[in-house]
Amino acid sequence: MKEILENYTRYNLWANSLIMELLVKNSNLLDKEVKSSFPSLRKTAHHILFAEEIWHRRLHGESPPSLPEPGNDFAAVSKQILARSQSFIDLVTSPQPSPHGEGANISAEKYLHTICSYKAVNGTAYSNPHWQMIMHCMNHSTYHRGQIITLLRELGLTTLPSTDMMGYFRETKK
Repeated sequence: MKEILENYTRYNLWANSLIMELLVKNSNLLDKEVKSSFPSLRKTAHHILFAEEIWHRRLHGESPPSLPEPGNDFAAVSKQILARSQSFIDLVTSPQPSPHGEGANISAEKYLHTICSYKAVNGTAYSNPHWQMIMHCMNHSTYHRGQIITLLRELGLTTLPSTDMMGYFRETKK
């Protein structure tokens, strides 16, 4: 499980890096109105940040009902997304504090199989193993990166990077 999630979290950072670089270079398109899950590229990127942040906090025992808007400085938002993506890599590759306050750190593998209880934004309580929460979050980011690529095409960009996982494997020789 650890190896799979390590690859998935590293892929997430790689793909987010490509997308954030593209959005920063094309910042003139960030606030163009689009028909999608969110009304602009900026709002879609904000949603990726929001989701990665809230799932990361849940993995650390918090259940925030909301998070503040990240603001309009997109270069800063981009850095926040990449920093949060890196923190998921750190989470699956390093020993973690015992989730039950036992004092000693536990292996990353044991941490990944530990059940975590949290509340959704609407207050509904859930419990899942950490690995499922991480997998969900990475998949969620992939979904919205795909939307960003589609929106960029609709906004006239024709030269777009591939964010396919196989591209990541080929580029990084994983």
